[in-house]
Amino acid sequence: MNWTINGLPMHPLLVHAAVVFVPVAAILALIGAVWPAARRKMGIVTPILATAAAFAAALTQQAGEALGETVQQTALIKAHMEGGEAATPWIALLFFATWVQWAWFAFAKKRYAEGSKAMIGATAAKVLPVVVAVLVVIGAVGSAASIYVIGEAGAKAVWSHTTAP
Repeated sequence: MNWTINGLPMHPLLVHAAVVFVPVAAILALIGAVWPAARRKMGIVTPILATAAAFAAALTQQAGEALGETVQQTALIKAHMEGGEAATPWIALLFFATWVQWAWFAFAKKRYAEGSKAMIGATAAKVLPVVVAVLVVIGAVGSAASIYVIGEAGAKAVWSHTTAP
């Protein structure tokens, strides 16, 4: 795929979507993990934003790899690219954990309460939401932190050679 628009690399354009969607999804996921009333109000919004974040990050990474083939490979560029690859598992965890959490509270919990207890034990019904909440928190913190580190490395790679007037 051609990762340019009128000769301009798409990576600097796409990065803005990842920089917005990932932290917003992470913040909503954290709120939903610790505040049940907020999770109920947000509903499916959090996993949808996590999906947007995952797509934005994936597209940004692919465009960045294409751009990386055309620029001089400095230590800063390499650090930025390695950070982009390291963020993938965190963002994937955020994506999956938010969907599992939403599905549990939207469907499975209601079925369990209505008497379909044969499919899941009482202990599992209490432990599962806690485990998922912990995974949501880990994915949210890891995603937000990795986006910050990647962005900082990218900014240094782009702007470190310039001097202030």
